[in-house]
Amino acid sequence: MFAYLYWDVIYAKLHGVNNSRFGPFPNRLQDKPSDLFKPEFYNRRRRLFAKKDKEFTKKGKLLSGRSSILSNLSSAYNTHKYDPCRMIEKSRQFSLQDLNLAALYLTPEQLMIIKNRLYEDFNSNRSGFPDLFLVKDDVPFFVEVKRKKERIAPNQIQWLDYLHNTVGTSLQVGILLIKKASPHSTKGACFQVIVTARQDSKLRPGG
Repeated sequence: MFAYLYWDVIYAKLHGVNNSRFGPFPNRLQDKPSDLFKPEFYNRRRRLFAKKDKEFTKKGKLLSGRSSILSNLSSAYNTHKYDPCRMIEKSRQFSLQDLNLAALYLTPEQLMIIKNRLYEDFNSNRSGFPDLFLVKDDVPFFVEVKRKKERIAPNQIQWLDYLHNTVGTSLQVGILLIKKASPHSTKGACFQVIVTARQDSKLRPGG
């Protein structure tokens, strides 16, 4: 969802971030700005990010911060859902309704804090984010899913620690159980995924 929310910032027309010879940016040959994985990515766009954050966290008479986020997310999703984008390749399976869930249950301030860690060092922090965002009894929480005997990685611990202690969200570490649903099921739907979640305040990295 962050790629959609900050699309205009990520793909801002800055010097050297794309080659105009390949056509409108982004495109299939350039689905990311050239500095995305470099330390200067965030610093070059710091003011643009701050301007967008101010819009998303304002409490004015027209749109509240959350309403502004939902409106921007809807507009960007419908405009760019088929555009090439390195950051959301695997997210195209999610509907707008799915993406709205975090905006509905996390505060604008919490979303901005998550965004900060993600984009301040995208190269390091793009991995390790929890697998699932769920809501139960109106309480949002993140879930890191593991198979039996699979241990949590250091970068996953860093994200969980950040989400819990800095963002202030609940978190779970779950066990992924897979069982066959039906012998007559099609190949793409022959397994059910069951997540048995547990709180874990003493996370340890795998060896």
